[in-house]
Amino acid sequence: MELNYLEENIQIDFNDKNLLRSALTHKSFLNDQNHDLSEFNQRLEFLGDSVLGLVISNHLFNENIMDAEGILTDKRSRLVNEISLALIAKSIDLPNYILMSEDEYQREGHLRNSTIADALEALIGAVFIDQGYKVANNFILKLMSNEIININSINIIKDPKSRLQELVQSKGYKPPKYLLVNKTGPAHLPLFEIQVQVNNVVIANGIGERKLNSQQDGAANAIKILETNGFECLEKRRSVFSRFFSNLK
Repeated sequence: MELNYLEENIQIDFNDKNLLRSALTHKSFLNDQNHDLSEFNQRLEFLGDSVLGLVISNHLFNENIMDAEGILTDKRSRLVNEISLALIAKSIDLPNYILMSEDEYQREGHLRNSTIADALEALIGAVFIDQGYKVANNFILKLMSNEIININSINIIKDPKSRLQELVQSKGYKPPKYLLVNKTGPAHLPLFEIQVQVNNVVIANGIGERKLNSQQDGAANAIKILETNGFECLEKRRSVFSRFFSNLK
């Protein structure tokens, strides 16, 4: 897609269009080692993460004068996390503008929460450089306005691993286990696959560019399965030998 559509969508006209393009360029897109680091979004992501943290921290500090440090920290973590940032990025169609290699597209890399959240942070970094702090501040607060309003609604923002643990423990089960079952891809772009086990039963798989991302993906999948099928699937299954001997009685 043309980047001017994104500019219209976020209502920001970049002075430096190359800066915007860099914010949306995944590292896989630049396989040539001669490329400058500024041509893809990792450095902008680093900057955008700091700008985002500052804006949200400042807003929470000023708007929640009765909150202690611990409460402010909890609210910030519920606002600034991979899941919530990915959802916000999708609301402005950001995944459709991410540039990456054909292999990554085939692996649906542009749909991974980690990739989408990183691109949003890089975009924030680019806005900060191109337009200054005031514009970046207004951009972030407008972009996250619904999440800020609903900050006390924990289930809207809480990460899948936390939600899954609360869900299974509320039914008397021990916390989920996350087992690494496969690692693929080149060293600079690994892809981790995990299994989610509850009560020694595998109920879902997850994938991600980092182990934590794969665990969050697996937890989200597990929640969907449990909400759809109920908790009967977590009951321990008797072994073939147990069934055989019980039939002899």
